Amino acid sequence: MIKYSSRQDAACRIPGLHPGDSQVRQGDPETWRLLIVDDENDVHDATVLALRGLLIEGRPLHCLHAYSAHEAYDILAVERDVAVVLLDVVMESGDAGLCLVKRIREELLDRVIRIILRTGQAGMVPQIETTRVYDINDYKTKSELTRSGLFTCLSVAIRSYRQIRELEDARNDLEEQKQELCRSRGMLRTLAAHQERVREDERTHIARELHDEMGQYLTALRMEASLLAMHVPEPDAEVSQRLRTMRELIDHVIGDTRRMVARLRPGVLDLGLISAATWLAEDFQSRTGTPCLLDAPSEDELEMDGELATTLFRILQESLTNVSRHARATRVDIRIARLDDQLRMEVCDDGQGFDPVQVRSKKTFGLMGIRERVFIYGGSAHIDSHPGSGTRLRIALPLNHRSQRHDPHPDC
Repeated sequence: MIKYSSRQDAACRIPGLHPGDSQVRQGDPETWRLLIVDDENDVHDATVLALRGLLIEGRPLHCLHAYSAHEAYDILAVERDVAVVLLDVVMESGDAGLCLVKRIREELLDRVIRIILRTGQAGMVPQIETTRVYDINDYKTKSELTRSGLFTCLSVAIRSYRQIRELEDARNDLEEQKQELCRSRGMLRTLAAHQERVREDERTHIARELHDEMGQYLTALRMEASLLAMHVPEPDAEVSQRLRTMRELIDHVIGDTRRMVARLRPGVLDLGLISAATWLAEDFQSRTGTPCLLDAPSEDELEMDGELATTLFRILQESLTNVSRHARATRVDIRIARLDDQLRMEVCDDGQGFDPVQVRSKKTFGLMGIRERVFIYGGSAHIDSHPGSGTRLRIALPLNHRSQRHDPHPDC
């Protein structure tokens, strides 16, 4: 417990005031707390007397007292809700008050409290130079601080203090909301990453089922149809034709199944992103007839994990799907490169383009899926397009991302 003064409280020596009028419990929201710092008892007495009965912005004033700069510092170190300091300059030393100003601002880091210097020796401390060098809020001679002078001076200081405190409180609230938003974004990113892994696992499972189960059944059915055709009498042309149609239909289903398996989880993806991107570009070109050129480094130059490779593959897959559906392009260029600790990918087409603002407002699922995957890894996605000028999608993902699988507290 810090004793505010070893001397008798000034209020106790003023008729009509009680000790409780001069001090108030810490944190009382109904008062403005004022610290009087002066080494002369008479100054304390006169200040309390002059302030008696005054209300500033509807609140009374309550005074704390210190008789040296050192004592004032100890008070302010624990009393963090003092609004104004009335500070003498010359006390235990000729610049004790000025040194206290620096300690308040630089050591206590209190930029909110209002500091009013008052001196009984006008001209001893140059007003202009002092105001320029020291972070004070007013400079008065003691003769100026009559009751009306004190009221005016303190009203201005307290109004400023209140406004700054309101700004500080608003900033703190904003910071708390920002932290909460950060945590929420982290949780959303974790959830999105989990959902993406679940989707990818489900694709892998379905692809495996189609390949292993459905593929075997279709192959067996194809063999049975071929064996049956071998035992049909040659003259029965109608049955032979129906068997040929059956085999062709089975072959068509087998082809579709293989394509579905490849699109769900292409086996080439196990060889790396570049191999998978090459396959995807060739498949796009063969399906659409649109030239699709890939410019990419070797697999060894990228050094990425399987999750990131799968994510980029899905982004590229979705991009090419959008091109084939909407762009009416005659050429597509894909560029993949490593830049420092980032992987960059661009997909450019010379198609009809679009207005990104209008497309964003429509919340198209293709672009939403791309942004969702980029969001999971803390990357960035930019779309440059204009009607009649083609489209360029730019993706940047960090290679040293922290996997959401192992990170319970992801950054925002």
